[in-house]
Amino acid sequence: MFARRVAESWEVFGRSDPYFGVLNAPRFREAGEEGPARAAFFATGEEHVTGLFAAIHESLCPDFAPTRALDFGCGVGRVILPLARRVPDVTGVDISRGMLEEAQRNCGRAGLDNVTLLEPRELDSSRATFDLIHSYIVFQHMPQRMGMHAVRKLLTHLDQNGIGALHFVYASRLPHWRTWVHWMRKRVPGVHPALNVLQRRPLRSPLMQMNSYDINAILRVLQECGCHRVALRFSDHGGWLGVMLLFQRRTQLDVRVT
Repeated sequence: MFARRVAESWEVFGRSDPYFGVLNAPRFREAGEEGPARAAFFATGEEHVTGLFAAIHESLCPDFAPTRALDFGCGVGRVILPLARRVPDVTGVDISRGMLEEAQRNCGRAGLDNVTLLEPRELDSSRATFDLIHSYIVFQHMPQRMGMHAVRKLLTHLDQNGIGALHFVYASRLPHWRTWVHWMRKRVPGVHPALNVLQRRPLRSPLMQMNSYDINAILRVLQECGCHRVALRFSDHGGWLGVMLLFQRRTQLDVRVT
């Protein structure tokens, strides 16, 4: 049931406002059209990937140069495009067909033909493996049980000595009333539509969920799956506290906190 609701919500975002669905800042409302907003949107992806590779080189593997990369929750291709300029073979996975269609258009505009775009079920049925698996500001929009299931599935596609970079929200420093209202919108029937009306949004606008994860549970999964080299990078998105877990699938025990 949770999976169906999440899929339905993101299909609405993917069809109605895909760029804002990826980065819900007002300045990206115009990113669907050519212009400064779109350029700024994709510049954030380039900046993210540059920082990602720098962190991997510094923390885990100085000479890491992947040949096959997977971006889970790729959206419209914000991270896919800069990855595809650095990695020979890139796969993007997203739950929203609308997002994937826009990502395909963006790859075409950028002249990139080394990208494969899949729905999650298509990845699940494949035997493809990758030496880089990445996901950023994605799991927070999935209930923890659903997200943890996805993490285990993703790790079956990670090569030995491959590197993962997965981001999770683990806490909030928002006022208690805001987290309480968000919980009510998710759990109490009628609250979300009523607040949509009060905020002058369409009645049936879906809720963009924010979900915190138990980092201990994630670390246990990494250990069980043979990912013993781990580094951390913290994030703060408007009061939602997160962590990017960088890890390498190796048998050597080496836990680093940075």
